[in-house]
Amino acid sequence: MPESAPHILILSSWYPSEQHPFLGNFVRRHAQLLASKYRVTVINLIASDASEKKAVSKAEDEGITEIQARYSGSSKLSRFGNRSRVFSDALKELDAVDLIIGHVLLPHGWMFLQAQKNLKCPLIWVEHGSYFRGDAKRRWSPRERLIRRSMVARSSEIVAVSETLRKDMLRSIASNEIKVIGNHVDEALFTFKEKSNHPTTQFLHVSTLDPKTKNPEGIVSACSILKEEGALFHLTIVSDEDHSHLKQFAQANGVQDCIDFVGPQEWDAMPQFYHNSDAFILNSDYETFSIVLAESLSTGTPVITTHVGIAPEIPDKAQISVDKNNPESLAKGMRSIIEGKTFGYSEIAELGMQYHSTSILEQWNQLIAKYVG
Repeated sequence: MPESAPHILILSSWYPSEQHPFLGNFVRRHAQLLASKYRVTVINLIASDASEKKAVSKAEDEGITEIQARYSGSSKLSRFGNRSRVFSDALKELDAVDLIIGHVLLPHGWMFLQAQKNLKCPLIWVEHGSYFRGDAKRRWSPRERLIRRSMVARSSEIVAVSETLRKDMLRSIASNEIKVIGNHVDEALFTFKEKSNHPTTQFLHVSTLDPKTKNPEGIVSACSILKEEGALFHLTIVSDEDHSHLKQFAQANGVQDCIDFVGPQEWDAMPQFYHNSDAFILNSDYETFSIVLAESLSTGTPVITTHVGIAPEIPDKAQISVDKNNPESLAKGMRSIIEGKTFGYSEIAELGMQYHSTSILEQWNQLIAKYVG
């Protein structure tokens, strides 16, 4: 990217590291998307082992300049001080910045405010977090509420990744406008492919398997209901987190022969799982976006989903809607696929085009153009 291109600094409370290679991978993909048109620098704040000293390092990777700011400390107070100091050191490594984009308010939204104060340039806040959900159990601490209010006051733009999240955010913050720009799918990878006729119906689920939101045991319970009915099906579960507990739960429910568990996969390895599936299953209690739904649409794969994330925006011709926390409802949706329900698969793929990188990048270009030349 030429030096004359606008320089964007991306900050995020979640970002991949050696310890957590999949945390916030959607933010890194967003940085890569913008790097096709702009100069992009990411500051990645990383908590290190207490024996390590604070350190700042810089590297170039796939068109992105990444500054790693590592900090540690023997106590909560020392970690807090070292974290702030190493972030200040990282800011000194920057060339002139035209725009700051801060992803995910908690827990490190203070970075966005500190960078905006030091660099004196516009700030766009992009939210992905689930802490705005209406039934959230967590309480905002006084410090978090202060950061939230400051972000509303000092952000030039606020962006939510879905209409669902936008509505939830408006319950908690006073803002005249929150824009919606979704996460993107690489259409060169997640291509449309006609469905094959499988002798056994193939289902797919991809998630972190977090029991607090993803409800993976509900999927296994639905499989148990279907197996007892004598249905022929197979489920593949792909997760970048430990699946041993769920595997034990599947064994306890007698469906271990119906389910395969697959470990972490790179993004470019994922399309084959969608191509080989008759339907994708999402059984979450809450999602702010759910990139797996967008990936499913892009490949022409119908979804069986609860009413979360972008699911309310998906027409009935591409989805089967099921109730939350209801294995019987999910089993009914899966049963309709097993019994031969068909879809206009190419039409589903057309719906996915709104999340393609070209479409999302154009929306970002229009927003960025308001603040940089």
